Amino acid sequence: MKGGRSGPASRERVTDWPTYLLTEIPADLRAAISADSANRELAVADVVREILCKRFRLHCPPDPSTYVPGRDTGAKTLLLRLPPKLTRWLSREANARRKAKRALILEILEAHYRKGES
Repeated sequence: MKGGRSGPASRERVTDWPTYLLTEIPADLRAAISADSANRELAVADVVREILCKRFRLHCPPDPSTYVPGRDTGAKTLLLRLPPKLTRWLSREANARRKAKRALILEILEAHYRKGES
C-alpha cells in the first residue's frame, strides 16, 4: 500500500534523515531541476525530495526556509536527505525492478520533467 505522511515527526529533523548521494545527474535533467528550484524558490534537494515523495504518494512538504538564492552551483552530484519511509519505498521499488536506486531516482525525475509537471 502506497501513501501516508512522511514529513518530519514532531521531534524528528530533516538532518536526522538518511542521506543519499545522487551522482552523475545528466546535464539536461540537472538544468531542469535548477530552473524548478529557482522558479519555486525551493532548495534543489527539496525539489527532488518532493518529486520522489509524490511518486510514492507520500506527504513530504518542502522547507522554504532552506532556499538560498545563488547557492545552486549546478553540480552533477546532490546530497539528498530522504525521509525513512521514502528510503524504504525507493529500496523496495529498486529491488522489485532489479534496478539500482540511482537509476530509479533518475527515471522518476526524468519522467516528472518529461511530463512537464514542474
